Amino acid sequence: MQWEFKGEPVTELPDGKVGFIYVTRYTDGSFYIGKKACYSERKVPALKSTPEEDIVHRIILRDQEGKICVGSKQKSAARSLGCVARKEPYRVIVAENSWPSYEGSSSLKDSYVLATKEIVAWCNTKQAMTYMEADLQFRSGALFDMQCLNMNILGKFFPNVLDGEETNG
Repeated sequence: MQWEFKGEPVTELPDGKVGFIYVTRYTDGSFYIGKKACYSERKVPALKSTPEEDIVHRIILRDQEGKICVGSKQKSAARSLGCVARKEPYRVIVAENSWPSYEGSSSLKDSYVLATKEIVAWCNTKQAMTYMEADLQFRSGALFDMQCLNMNILGKFFPNVLDGEETNG
């Protein structure tokens, strides 16, 4: 099944877009609102043949055996244990992921029969994707709609926490 945007099938990514907001609809009327990044980035050690303009440096804390000590939040603790900070070269590999065959991230989706995959918005940044997904989920009342398969918004708002809340609107 193909993705659609404004009723037209989508086979290629628009230039400059990193991802999209989508709504998957199922045959029983239920739906799921999500976001999908179209590219993945991996940081790998730079090779000797890597052009200088593709090399980026980052500071890594390693112990005497060469193992990475800790994340950036515990640098002072790592240094007290004898870890040494080194500037190490790496390169970023950007690859298009398998977005055309993607069918959603809901853990419940396997129990339903997919009817449509609709792209509702294209995004230029990952930050815009997060905002637009949450905005659409809030505006659609996703947590309170029994047809919606979204179980939370931003991993912070859950329906059971919001039970009994009343509004004046």
